[in-house]
Amino acid sequence: MHCVGCARASRPVGGPLVVHGHGGRDRHVMGVHGPRERPVSISVEGRRYACQICGCVMLVVPRDLGPWRRYTLATIALVLAGAADGVRAEQLRARYAPGTTFESGWASPRRWLRAIAAGKLIRWIRGVSELADRALAGRVAAVLAEASGSNARSASFEDRVFAGVMSSSDS
Repeated sequence: MHCVGCARASRPVGGPLVVHGHGGRDRHVMGVHGPRERPVSISVEGRRYACQICGCVMLVVPRDLGPWRRYTLATIALVLAGAADGVRAEQLRARYAPGTTFESGWASPRRWLRAIAAGKLIRWIRGVSELADRALAGRVAAVLAEASGSNARSASFEDRVFAGVMSSSDS
Protein backbone atom coordinates (compact mmCIF):
# COMPACT_ATOMS: atom_id res chain seq x y z
CA MET A 1 0.00 0.00 0.00
CA HIS A 2 1.06 3.56 -0.61
CA CYS A 3 -0.31 7.06 -0.11
CA VAL A 4 -2.46 8.19 -3.03
CA GLY A 5 -1.51 11.81 -2.32
CA CYS A 6 2.29 11.67 -2.27
CA ALA A 7 2.91 8.06 -3.47
CA ARG A 8 5.13 7.24 -0.49
CA ALA A 9 5.20 3.63 0.69
CA SER A 10 3.10 2.98 3.77
CA ARG A 11 6.03 1.28 5.45
CA PRO A 12 9.40 2.10 3.79
CA VAL A 13 12.13 -0.49 4.37
CA GLY A 14 13.91 0.43 7.58
CA GLY A 15 11.77 3.53 8.03
CA PRO A 16 8.82 4.55 10.19
CA LEU A 17 5.21 3.77 9.38
CA VAL A 18 3.92 6.50 7.04
CA VAL A 19 0.26 5.53 6.54
CA HIS A 20 -1.64 5.06 9.81
CA GLY A 21 -5.13 3.71 10.45
CA HIS A 22 -7.58 6.59 10.89
CA GLY A 23 -10.84 4.94 11.95
CA GLY A 24 -13.77 3.92 9.83
CA ARG A 25 -16.60 5.48 7.92
CA ASP A 26 -19.93 4.14 6.75
CA ARG A 27 -20.87 4.64 3.12
CA HIS A 28 -24.41 4.38 1.80
CA VAL A 29 -24.53 2.23 -1.36
CA MET A 30 -27.41 1.40 -3.69
CA GLY A 31 -28.02 -0.83 -6.67
CA VAL A 32 -27.63 -4.47 -7.61
CA HIS A 33 -24.86 -6.87 -6.70
CA GLY A 34 -25.52 -9.26 -9.60
CA PRO A 35 -27.13 -9.34 -13.05
CA ARG A 36 -30.56 -10.63 -12.00
CA GLU A 37 -30.64 -9.47 -8.40
CA ARG A 38 -33.05 -6.96 -6.93
CA PRO A 39 -31.70 -3.50 -6.13
CA VAL A 40 -30.88 -2.84 -2.48
CA SER A 41 -29.80 0.05 -0.32
CA ILE A 42 -27.11 -0.87 2.21
CA SER A 43 -24.45 0.69 4.39
CA VAL A 44 -20.85 -0.45 3.90
CA GLU A 45 -18.09 0.25 6.38
CA GLY A 46 -14.88 1.56 4.90
CA ARG A 47 -11.49 1.76 6.63
CA ARG A 48 -9.75 5.14 6.68
CA TYR A 49 -6.00 5.72 6.56
CA ALA A 50 -4.04 8.96 7.00
CA CYS A 51 -0.63 9.77 5.54
CA GLN A 52 1.70 11.26 8.13
CA ILE A 53 3.74 13.05 5.44
CA CYS A 54 1.17 14.88 3.29
CA GLY A 55 -1.98 14.56 5.41
CA CYS A 56 -3.98 12.76 2.74
CA VAL A 57 -6.87 10.69 4.15
CA MET A 58 -7.80 7.59 2.13
CA LEU A 59 -10.93 5.47 2.36
CA VAL A 60 -10.65 1.77 1.52
CA VAL A 61 -13.93 0.13 0.49
CA PRO A 62 -14.85 -3.15 -1.25
CA ARG A 63 -13.74 -3.21 -4.86
CA ASP A 64 -17.26 -3.28 -6.32
CA LEU A 65 -17.70 0.35 -5.22
CA GLY A 66 -16.51 3.15 -7.45
CA PRO A 67 -14.86 6.32 -6.18
CA TRP A 68 -17.40 8.93 -5.06
CA ARG A 69 -20.33 6.91 -6.38
CA ARG A 70 -23.60 6.07 -4.68
CA TYR A 71 -24.27 3.07 -6.94
CA THR A 72 -22.22 -0.12 -7.21
CA LEU A 73 -19.99 -0.60 -10.25
CA ALA A 74 -22.16 -3.57 -11.24
CA THR A 75 -25.22 -1.30 -11.34
CA ILE A 76 -23.37 1.34 -13.35
CA ALA A 77 -22.17 -1.23 -15.90
CA LEU A 78 -25.57 -2.88 -16.26
CA VAL A 79 -27.36 0.47 -16.63
CA LEU A 80 -24.90 1.56 -19.33
CA ALA A 81 -25.39 -1.76 -21.14
CA GLY A 82 -29.15 -1.18 -21.06
CA ALA A 83 -28.74 2.42 -22.26
CA ALA A 84 -26.61 1.20 -25.15
CA ASP A 85 -29.45 -1.13 -26.14
CA GLY A 86 -31.87 1.81 -26.16
CA VAL A 87 -33.71 1.07 -22.91
CA ARG A 88 -35.35 4.23 -21.55
CA ALA A 89 -33.98 5.89 -18.41
CA GLU A 90 -37.26 5.37 -16.52
CA GLN A 91 -37.14 1.64 -17.19
CA LEU A 92 -33.48 1.40 -16.13
CA ARG A 93 -34.19 3.31 -12.94
CA ALA A 94 -37.14 1.04 -12.11
CA ARG A 95 -34.95 -2.05 -12.68
CA TYR A 96 -31.68 -1.00 -11.02
CA ALA A 97 -32.47 1.68 -8.41
CA PRO A 98 -34.07 0.74 -5.09
CA GLY A 99 -37.30 2.45 -4.04
CA THR A 100 -39.66 4.56 -6.06
CA THR A 101 -39.56 8.14 -7.19
CA PHE A 102 -41.91 10.65 -8.74
CA GLU A 103 -39.16 12.07 -10.95
CA SER A 104 -39.08 11.20 -14.61
CA GLY A 105 -35.84 10.12 -16.23
CA TRP A 106 -32.56 9.48 -14.44
CA ALA A 107 -29.61 11.90 -14.46
CA SER A 108 -27.02 9.49 -12.99
CA PRO A 109 -26.20 7.56 -16.20
CA ARG A 110 -25.14 10.79 -17.96
CA ARG A 111 -22.93 11.71 -14.99
CA TRP A 112 -21.36 8.25 -15.10
CA LEU A 113 -20.68 8.61 -18.82
CA ARG A 114 -19.05 12.01 -18.28
CA ALA A 115 -16.89 10.53 -15.50
CA ILE A 116 -15.82 7.63 -17.75
CA ALA A 117 -15.00 10.00 -20.62
CA ALA A 118 -12.95 12.16 -18.20
CA GLY A 119 -11.05 9.10 -16.91
CA LYS A 120 -12.48 9.30 -13.37
CA LEU A 121 -14.56 6.11 -13.43
CA ILE A 122 -13.58 2.70 -14.85
CA ARG A 123 -10.26 4.38 -15.60
CA TRP A 124 -8.73 1.56 -17.63
CA ILE A 125 -11.16 2.15 -20.52
CA ARG A 126 -9.32 4.55 -22.83
CA GLY A 127 -10.08 6.41 -26.04
CA VAL A 128 -13.73 7.15 -25.34
CA SER A 129 -13.70 10.88 -24.64
CA GLU A 130 -14.94 11.81 -28.13
CA LEU A 131 -17.97 9.49 -28.17
CA ALA A 132 -21.57 10.66 -27.64
CA ASP A 133 -23.71 9.27 -24.81
CA ARG A 134 -25.27 6.19 -26.42
CA ALA A 135 -22.14 5.33 -28.40
CA LEU A 136 -20.04 5.73 -25.26
CA ALA A 137 -22.41 3.51 -23.26
CA GLY A 138 -22.19 0.88 -26.01
CA ARG A 139 -18.39 1.04 -26.11
CA VAL A 140 -18.10 0.72 -22.32
CA ALA A 141 -20.52 -2.22 -22.23
CA ALA A 142 -18.71 -3.95 -25.11
CA VAL A 143 -15.29 -3.46 -23.50
CA LEU A 144 -16.57 -4.80 -20.18
CA ALA A 145 -18.20 -7.80 -21.85
CA GLU A 146 -14.94 -8.56 -23.67
CA ALA A 147 -12.93 -8.12 -20.45
CA SER A 148 -14.99 -10.83 -18.78
CA GLY A 149 -13.24 -13.56 -20.75
CA SER A 150 -16.58 -15.41 -20.99
CA ASN A 151 -17.66 -17.20 -24.11
CA ALA A 152 -20.52 -15.41 -25.89
CA ARG A 153 -22.46 -18.65 -26.24
CA SER A 154 -22.23 -19.66 -22.60
CA ALA A 155 -23.26 -16.35 -20.99
CA SER A 156 -25.70 -13.56 -21.73
CA PHE A 157 -24.41 -10.07 -22.60
CA GLU A 158 -25.62 -8.84 -19.18
CA ASP A 159 -23.68 -11.63 -17.44
CA ARG A 160 -20.54 -10.82 -19.43
CA VAL A 161 -20.78 -7.07 -18.66
CA PHE A 162 -21.20 -7.88 -14.97
CA ALA A 163 -18.24 -10.30 -15.01
CA GLY A 164 -16.12 -7.75 -16.86
CA VAL A 165 -16.66 -4.97 -14.36
CA MET A 166 -16.06 -7.31 -11.43
CA SER A 167 -12.84 -8.66 -12.91
CA SER A 168 -11.38 -5.23 -13.66
CA SER A 169 -8.59 -4.48 -11.23
CA ASP A 170 -8.52 -0.67 -11.59
CA SER A 171 -11.94 0.87 -11.75
